[in-house]
Amino acid sequence: TEHNKSLRMREIAEKKCTQLSAEILADKKRRAALQRKLKEESEERRSEKKAAQREATRMLRNSHRLKIELQKVKDEATRQAAVLRRKAAESLSRQKKQAEMQRKRNIASAMRAQAKNGRKRPGSSSETDERRDELTKWLEREVEASMTLQQTREQIEEQAVLLDEVLSKKEDSSDDMDIVAVRALDSEIDSRRAIIKQLERNAE
Repeated sequence: TEHNKSLRMREIAEKKCTQLSAEILADKKRRAALQRKLKEESEERRSEKKAAQREATRMLRNSHRLKIELQKVKDEATRQAAVLRRKAAESLSRQKKQAEMQRKRNIASAMRAQAKNGRKRPGSSSETDERRDELTKWLEREVEASMTLQQTREQIEEQAVLLDEVLSKKEDSSDDMDIVAVRALDSEIDSRRAIIKQLERNAE
């Protein structure tokens, strides 16, 4: 009948509505799940990016620190090589000067011996003896002055080496030292410079 047909159509429509509602609900769930997944992946990528940036920053910082340390090692090696070259040159110069002073001592000794023998010979001139004595004394004074000057120059060189070492220590450690240690190094630097200046005046 017409009524039964209407009931069946209504039943079919209700089933379709129920089916559509189920499909819509499933679609919403799929979209929600997809959005959650996209959000999780986005947060994961951001986290990985931040971790990568932190690692890159750490590596860059370590690289910079290593470059600084390497430069310090190179500078120290260059300074030590310069000190060794200077010490070698100073040692050679000192040996030459000592040899020259020894030669002058030998000449003075020979002249003293000659003067003594000359005074013993009968008929020797007193004027010649006096001249020889004056020459001998003058040479002795020259030898003594040369020795004093050489000792002063050696002291200047020693103080210069010590000053370089203190300056290098301050430069290499200034970032890690407290104010008391820095002031102590500054005081030592001033003292070394004052000693060198006084020795240089003595050598003039």
